[in-house]
Amino acid sequence: MEKLAGAAIFLVGLLIIFFGGAAAPKTDESSKPAIRVPRWLDKTIQWGIGILSVWWGVELFFGNAHFF
Repeated sequence: MEKLAGAAIFLVGLLIIFFGGAAAPKTDESSKPAIRVPRWLDKTIQWGIGILSVWWGVELFFGNAHFF
């Protein structure tokens, strides 16, 4: 079961890395002020989550990590 979970987490990590960008439209018509994250920080967080997911998936798949 851990091999299946590892493969799934690995694939999710790859999807996050390659397709995980924010797709919100850039409009100046917001009704209230909001905090905006800089683009470089958004990409850094995206890549960090993706790399950790890939790493965790590989570790689960090869038996070096366990859920319990």
